[in-house]
Amino acid sequence: MDFGQGGGLRLEGSDAILRDNTISANTAGGRTGQGGGLYLSNCNAQLDDNLITGNTSTNKGGGLYLNYGDALLTNNVIANNQATENGSGSYLFESVSHWRHTTLVHNTGNQGIYVDGGVAVPVFTNTVLVSHTVALRPMSIAPLRSTASCGLIISPT
Repeated sequence: MDFGQGGGLRLEGSDAILRDNTISANTAGGRTGQGGGLYLSNCNAQLDDNLITGNTSTNKGGGLYLNYGDALLTNNVIANNQATENGSGSYLFESVSHWRHTTLVHNTGNQGIYVDGGVAVPVFTNTVLVSHTVALRPMSIAPLRSTASCGLIISPT
């Protein structure tokens, strides 16, 4: 097992519901450091009303790393996380994710959200990305989708 994944919590093959948690000041280190706060692999997880803040990854996904699976994120704040390679706020690999009323703010080092893999399809509804060097970097060929009249709001400040 590689302990460089999931500084705060690592879940594999779980359909967990994480609600009303503060996940802060964790580090996923080493060569593969992924998911400073959370690392979710092959999970159909639901994240509601969580604060994911102040986490660090030496590679990808400072706050959150989603690896395969289908995640629903509602009313979360992902703030002040850091990753040295990609996805300071969140790194999505081959994941279908639904983001509702979630705020990503001031995650440092690179992108707020990094999307990778051919089937990575994030869907944003009333989601805000603020104060990132690059707010959203889609590397996949799958389309980004936004719902509602203001599904995704991106601001440099």
